Amino acid sequence: MIETNLSELLKSHDISINELSDKINIGRKPLTQLANNESKMVKFDTIEKIMNYFRLSSFDQLLTLSISDEYNISGKLSERKLYSGFSSYDVKIYVNDDNASLSLPIFGNVYVGDNFDLDIELTGDDDIEIDSQTINFIYRVLNKGKYYLEVLARDIALTILNIPEVHKENSNIKTIIFKMPQISDIPEGVYLWNKHDLEQPNFVDFLADKYNLND
Repeated sequence: MIETNLSELLKSHDISINELSDKINIGRKPLTQLANNESKMVKFDTIEKIMNYFRLSSFDQLLTLSISDEYNISGKLSERKLYSGFSSYDVKIYVNDDNASLSLPIFGNVYVGDNFDLDIELTGDDDIEIDSQTINFIYRVLNKGKYYLEVLARDIALTILNIPEVHKENSNIKTIIFKMPQISDIPEGVYLWNKHDLEQPNFVDFLADKYNLND
């Protein structure tokens, strides 16, 4: 789901959906969905036209990226370790699955350094194995399609990028390596992203094209 401040912008500028539609040449339906936070995908051209009309200088003045209305994600880091050229943290990601009323912790490590920039490995930790509820949740996401698994990974990565310890080094990060927990012999869940691309609001459109969902 893509949450926007469009409704507030319309009120503060005293303009209706119909008027905005005419001024930026975007259909009333997609604008209404954005204003009501009902959009699961949005074209970059639409975001760009809205930002230009309201003279917004950054994406976060318009929208908050979230990829699912079925779960929300939070995370925290601990146990920072310093090595030559990089830092290592233990990470715990909480996936709050609204449908199943579960709060699933996924453990792993985050590495921030010059060679690999940001390396996220959600592969458990030395003392705690990936629990069955987490495995079932990831299976359920994967069963919906590879697109949804990468979208989940993207949302986790964005969450980690906004954790204060990582956010301080955010500007220096160029690439992101992501490893989802290994489930049986399933090879999916290992990704290499350009950080700038990952943070763009049209990244989900790119993924939809990648997995042939727009055909």
